[in-house]
Amino acid sequence: MKSSTEKSSSCRAWALWGVASLFFGYEFLLRVSPTAMQPELRQAFLVGSGGLGFLSSLYYWAYTVLQLPVGVLMDRYGPRLLLTFAAGICGTGTFIFATTDSLLIAGIGRLLVGAGSAFALIGALKLVGEWFPESRYGFLTGLTIALGTIWATTGEALLSYQMEYLDWRTLLYILALIGGGIALLLWIVVRDAPEGRRHSSPHSSREKGEILSGIKAVVSNRQSWLIGAYGGLAYLPLACFAELWGVPYLMKSCACLRPQAVTMASMIFVGIALGAPFFGWVSDKIRRRKPVLYIGVGVPLLILLYLLMAPYKPLWIVWFLIFSVGFFSGGHITEFAIVREANPTKAAAVSAGFGNTIFMLIPTVSQWLMGCVLDYLNFGIDTTDESAFTFTSFKLSLLLIPALLFVAGFLLLFVKETYALRKEDRSDG
Repeated sequence: MKSSTEKSSSCRAWALWGVASLFFGYEFLLRVSPTAMQPELRQAFLVGSGGLGFLSSLYYWAYTVLQLPVGVLMDRYGPRLLLTFAAGICGTGTFIFATTDSLLIAGIGRLLVGAGSAFALIGALKLVGEWFPESRYGFLTGLTIALGTIWATTGEALLSYQMEYLDWRTLLYILALIGGGIALLLWIVVRDAPEGRRHSSPHSSREKGEILSGIKAVVSNRQSWLIGAYGGLAYLPLACFAELWGVPYLMKSCACLRPQAVTMASMIFVGIALGAPFFGWVSDKIRRRKPVLYIGVGVPLLILLYLLMAPYKPLWIVWFLIFSVGFFSGGHITEFAIVREANPTKAAAVSAGFGNTIFMLIPTVSQWLMGCVLDYLNFGIDTTDESAFTFTSFKLSLLLIPALLFVAGFLLLFVKETYALRKEDRSDG
C-alpha cells in the first residue's frame, strides 16, 4: 500500500498537472477563437481570406519562434514562474486584440497570445516528466492533449453560440479576464519538481556549457527534424480544417448556419481528446511508436479524401467522419514521446521545444497559404464577404491537407523506432 506521503505526492502531481493542462486548454481556445468570429473579424479589419489567414497565423509565428528558447528556459528555470508569466501574457494579448480597430495593433495582440501560448504544452510536459513515472509519459502526453482539446472544444462551441448574443470584443474581454485567473491559479498550485529533485530551479540550474551541448545534440539530430516535420504535417487537419477553413466549407457543403458548422468542425477536437490518450496508452503498451504514428496520418488522409470528394453524405455521416479524423489524428501525438526518446535526457524540454518549432512552422505557413489559394480561386469578388466564395474553391483548397498527410507518412519511413526507451537505454543511444 502507498504511504500517506506517497499518496499526498501523487495527489499533488495530478493537481498541478491538471492546472497546467487547464492553461493548455485556455491557450488552445485562444488559438481557435478566430473560427467563431470570421465574418466579424473580416468586417472589423477589412481583410479577405489571405489577410484573415495571416492575422490568425501570427499566433503560430510567435509560438513557433519561441519553442526552442522556451525549452531552454524550462530546463533552466522550471515551469512554475514561466507558466504564470505566460498565462498573463495570453490575457494581455487578448485584451489588446479586443480593444483595437487597427490591423497592426490586432496583429501585435495576436503575437502576444502566441508568445504566451508557446509555454503551455512544453510546461505541462515538463511537469509530467518531473512528477510522473517514465512509463506513463506517452499516456499522459495524450491525456494532456485530450484535456486541452476538451476545454477548447467546449469553449469554441460556447463562443459560437454566444456570438448570437454578445459582440466579439466582449467575448474577448471575458477571455482576457480568464487568463488572469489562470495565471493566479498556476502560481498557487504548480511546483517545479518533487522535493529532492529541484534540478530545474534557478538556484541549481545547469551550467551554460551543458545547456548549449543539449541544444547542439537536439539540433544536430536528424531524427528531431524528421519527427518535427511529420508532426507539423500531421497537425494540418486541426490547424487548417477545424481551426479555420473547415467551418465555411461545412456551411456550404451541409447548408447549415455557422453555429452548427462550428460545432460540427469541433468534433475533430472531441475525437482527438479520446484518440490521443488511447493511442498514447497503446504506444506505451506495445512499446512501439511508429505504428501509432502511421495511423495518425494514414487513416485521417483516407477519411478526408472521402469527406471532401464523395458527392452526397447524410449529415450524421459528416459528423462521424469529422470525429473519426480527430480520433485517428490522436495517433500523431505520440511524436512528443518519440522526439523525447530520440534525444539525450539532459535536453528533455529542449527536444520538446525544438520538435514543436518544426511542428508549428508548417501550420503557420499553411493557414496563410490556403487563405491565399482561396482568394486566388475567387478572384474578382469581395473577399471580405465569405458567403460569396464558391464551394469548389473551398474543396480544392482543403484537398491540400490529405496531399500533405501523404508527405508526412513518407517522412516517417526515415524515423527510427525508439521502442519507448530513452536514448541512453537503447543500444543505438
